[in-house]
Amino acid sequence: MLYYFTPEMVFHKEQVYHRLQIRENTRAFSYVESIFDEIQALALKSMDLLLCYRVFDSAPPLPSSLIKPWKRWVVCLVSCSDRIFQAIQEKMDTGEYLEGYLLNDISNDVIFNASLQLNQHIQCQMEKEGFRLSRRFSPGEPPVELETQKKLLELLLEEDALPVTLNSHYMLQPEKSMLYLFGAGPGAAAEQDENRCASCSMQSCPYATL
Repeated sequence: MLYYFTPEMVFHKEQVYHRLQIRENTRAFSYVESIFDEIQALALKSMDLLLCYRVFDSAPPLPSSLIKPWKRWVVCLVSCSDRIFQAIQEKMDTGEYLEGYLLNDISNDVIFNASLQLNQHIQCQMEKEGFRLSRRFSPGEPPVELETQKKLLELLLEEDALPVTLNSHYMLQPEKSMLYLFGAGPGAAAEQDENRCASCSMQSCPYATL
């Protein structure tokens, strides 16, 4: 079965400003401060977050790189509706570029933090069985091929109709969507540190801890 999760819609204003290089004592800062409440409200009402996951007690039909001596396999989906993409595009089309960039960054931050909350929830559920989560495995990041998106999505769609599809290049639609997988078991804790920013090899990640 699919388990659905409702996160808090959280973003970090100071990190949004940092990523967009909006600095105090500038005209851009003063302008963004004057519109920020309006933009954040538009972002939050346009997202329609969807988070769900499915737990397998035995290895599902996945590539060999994801078949390990785990006790559980957990397939996760984090998504939101296309309404936020349309809101961003409308700002861009009317020349309100800064507003569009703000909408995009706030919504990305909300998605990122919603995913972290989902992962923490799943970890708590696994701990009840004496298990720990492995590192996260995401299609398109070694050792998982991008084509694995198709199989992960199929495993979720077996349980419920979801408003998420794949295009011919295995990219998820809506655009702001993520599919990934965890393993869980008594021995998975040794891999878990790879979930932390400090251990991540992506040096340029805009969502790294500041």
